[in-house]
Amino acid sequence: MNVANSSLDHLLTLKPKASIENQTETVKGLLERLLPKHAHLFEVVIDEHFVDHKHLDKFKIESTKNRTIRITGNTGIAVSNGLYYYLKNVANCSTSWSGDQLYRLPIDSLPKLNRPIEMIIRDKLRYYQNVCTVSYSMVWWNWNRWQQEIDWMALRGINLPLAFNGQESVFRRVFQTYFNLTQSQVDDYFSGPAFLAWNRMGNIQTWSGPLTEHWHQQQEQLQKKILERMRNYGMYPVLPGFGGHVPRALHTLMPKAKIDRLTDWNHFGKNYSYTYFLQPEDPNFIKINKLFIQEYIKLFGTDHFYNIDLFNEEQPTSNETTYLHKCGKGVYDSIMEADPNGIWVMQGWLFENQPYFWKMAQVKALVTSVPMGKLLVLDLFSEVAPIYFRFKGYFGQPFIWCMLHNFGGSNGMYGALNRINSLVYEARRTYSNMLGIGLTPEGIEQNDVAYEYMMETLWYDSEPDMTQWFTNYTIRRYGLYDKLIDQAWQLLKSSVYTDPIGIHNHGNYAIVRRPRIGFYSTLWYDPKNVTAALRLMGQYLQTNPWIVYKSETFVYDMVDVSRQSLQLIFDYYCEHELFNSVTEKDLVNVKKVIDKMLHVMDLLEQVLQCSKHFLLYNWIQDARALGNDTKEMNYNEEQARNQVTIWGPKGNIIDYASKHWSGLVSHYYKPRWNLFFQEIVHSLENKTDFNQSKFNHLVFEQVEYPFTIHRGEHFVKEEQRQNLIPFVKEIMVEASKTIDLKESTNLSFYRNSHDSYN
Repeated sequence: MNVANSSLDHLLTLKPKASIENQTETVKGLLERLLPKHAHLFEVVIDEHFVDHKHLDKFKIESTKNRTIRITGNTGIAVSNGLYYYLKNVANCSTSWSGDQLYRLPIDSLPKLNRPIEMIIRDKLRYYQNVCTVSYSMVWWNWNRWQQEIDWMALRGINLPLAFNGQESVFRRVFQTYFNLTQSQVDDYFSGPAFLAWNRMGNIQTWSGPLTEHWHQQQEQLQKKILERMRNYGMYPVLPGFGGHVPRALHTLMPKAKIDRLTDWNHFGKNYSYTYFLQPEDPNFIKINKLFIQEYIKLFGTDHFYNIDLFNEEQPTSNETTYLHKCGKGVYDSIMEADPNGIWVMQGWLFENQPYFWKMAQVKALVTSVPMGKLLVLDLFSEVAPIYFRFKGYFGQPFIWCMLHNFGGSNGMYGALNRINSLVYEARRTYSNMLGIGLTPEGIEQNDVAYEYMMETLWYDSEPDMTQWFTNYTIRRYGLYDKLIDQAWQLLKSSVYTDPIGIHNHGNYAIVRRPRIGFYSTLWYDPKNVTAALRLMGQYLQTNPWIVYKSETFVYDMVDVSRQSLQLIFDYYCEHELFNSVTEKDLVNVKKVIDKMLHVMDLLEQVLQCSKHFLLYNWIQDARALGNDTKEMNYNEEQARNQVTIWGPKGNIIDYASKHWSGLVSHYYKPRWNLFFQEIVHSLENKTDFNQSKFNHLVFEQVEYPFTIHRGEHFVKEEQRQNLIPFVKEIMVEASKTIDLKESTNLSFYRNSHDSYN
């Protein structure tokens, strides 16, 4: 689709507000943190005129006569991305959430370039975060962790990050100062910290709140640091706007306002859901959003991008196109009242989430209610469920092609790299109003390979060779080439990281789900490829045990593949041996299978302890560290425990944010399965039918809810790398008895997502 460039000029010609001096110093700070022994060997040059004819960012890397590496770019982000290009493609190094591999760099020099490298960054805008990411992954972060993540963004070329911290203090200031709500009336609206994402989107209210005064102050100060660093890099932070969701007291104070109650969300009920929504066509909406943005700018400044999602997993009160047009116009008008240069950023998830409502006419009415170029749509799930081609490229409004990839922060191995490898380049060629790419996972710190692959699309005009790319990836990740490791990753590439059908629910594994008879996992690949990769990596590990102490990333990946294999083994026992034995009422075999399954869970707990990245202890300690006193520490811990287990007051979204973490396996998943096994055995011994509903109630009362309020368990605090080799050997033995058997490849085991998801 071709669009008149004039309507997008303000986006295509964006320039950072930060001075060249500030951007330069910020990139130098990155070098000092990342490469303290080599920082002096880099020269940073920022030239704002160093852009291509389409105003796209560029960088240039060259060796100098002084034996330094000079990186020139038009912004601090362009230079940072150039640095990462050099580290990956020249020095064979890498950085990631799960560890860095920088030891290939010589001690007192840098690899030299034979000729300069000049690269155009193919997309003007590079977006980062889902509105859920800040809750599923970032909720307990301090400044040190945020600083690491902003560096991570800069290296990968991110220039349009979501920045949502601290908005509740602005929200309450607006309603208390301008609408005379009391503090308790505003506090009544807020959820607890771990669930603020859904409070902000109007899905829930009140539950697990109110927020403490310490939380408000802390998040406000943290946001100031976050925004300062993002801006000094040359980023354009996306700030929150007012989405129409209001405290219940406002309905009483403004009886003539068009305030409707939304529907129930995930059975949270009238106390915690059915939130109050001020219609955007109401003049009060414009007033509130204007005040919200103005107060936000006073406190934090602005870069003119505002995220507002009116209908996230909530159906509009009418499907009339005139109504939807008024809603969009109300949002736009309110932004313009506060900031005439403002851009409305909207997640396109609503169109995917409720396709029965959002037909062509409805989508067009909403997105064209705003002048062309003043709305930026995030096509949130482009790698699996692209919306842009269904709705005529969003009718000329600019959009960003996004990889969602992850739901709930679950850490199963997954990636639709085959789809990314074609769809990104095809969309870029087809739609001139596709202004960028983005990463929009609900949770991060998992599956590094998918995020590296996605962000490298910035450097290419066409699809890279995936086989060669994976070989290069392993060299950079571990600092070496080995045939066994390469073969292992090629198997992973063609199995877990190739999605042939478009998976919507890739975390569906029995071990982290509430137990039941007749469970079927969601698989899109042959499990034997995963266990074969485990054997190859295990074989390398046994002959090269030194790597356990040298490479954090190898340990992470070895644990990850082991974990994936164990959950597949557990699924096999659950779907076949347990199901068949229970169906045949064979008590002797049931008890044998139970012993096998408990052994698998013990193995899983033990292997997870081998990497610090798989410890529940970290999640809980980070939550407690943000508390100001014992009461707030305990409150934060309960929030943290609830989110990764029962997710709600009554297990409303139970296991959605499940994690394979040491501590969760031993203290939550295993006790849950133990109780299930006891009930199964009891029903067989007494020749009665197993009652799933009764069990659901029992396990909630005895295991699930108590876990969220317990304190004082002794979770593993430090990784036990030295134990990795014997555990991997034992897991390979388990695989040989299950997944690797020829008879395990029957079609009932290999189910696609539609068998268990739809």
